[in-house]
Amino acid sequence: MRTMSRILSILLLAGSLFACNQAKKDTQSAGDNTVVAVDTMKMQFNTTGIDTMTVIFTGSDKKSLINEADKAELGKLLSQSVNDTLWNNSGIMVKMVAPDYTVISHYKGKEADNNSWLMIWKENGRAKFENKWYFLAEDKKNEIYQLIDKYK
Repeated sequence: MRTMSRILSILLLAGSLFACNQAKKDTQSAGDNTVVAVDTMKMQFNTTGIDTMTVIFTGSDKKSLINEADKAELGKLLSQSVNDTLWNNSGIMVKMVAPDYTVISHYKGKEADNNSWLMIWKENGRAKFENKWYFLAEDKKNEIYQLIDKYK
C-alpha cells in the first residue's frame, strides 16, 4: 500500500512540474549555439472601424486629429509590428517612461470607454496596444515617427 501511495505522489509531483513548465521558450540552447525563436504574430491594427484618431505628444498638451489618408497609412505600417514574446509571456512588470506618442482611436457608434490606446516609445522601438507589447518593424519605424511627427 505504501508503494502505491509513493508512486501516486511521484506521479502527481511530476505532473504538476510539467504543467507549470508549459511556457513557450524564447531561446533554445543547442550546444554552443543559441537559437532565438522569433514570434511572427503581427499587431492587429485595423483602421476601417475607426471614426477618429487623435495623437498626443509627450511633454505637450497638444492633441491633433490624424487625417483619413494618414490613418490608413499608419494602420498599414503598424500592422507590420511583431509580438514581443518575452515581455508578453514572462508576466514581468515593466516600468517605462512616458511614451513619445499616444494614439487614441475612437470607433464608430461606440462609447469612449471602448477607445483603443496605442503607445509608442522611440527609444526602444516598442509599442503597446490592447495590453500587448510589440516591436515596431525595423524598416518601418522611421516612417511611423515621421508620419506622426508632422502633427506636432
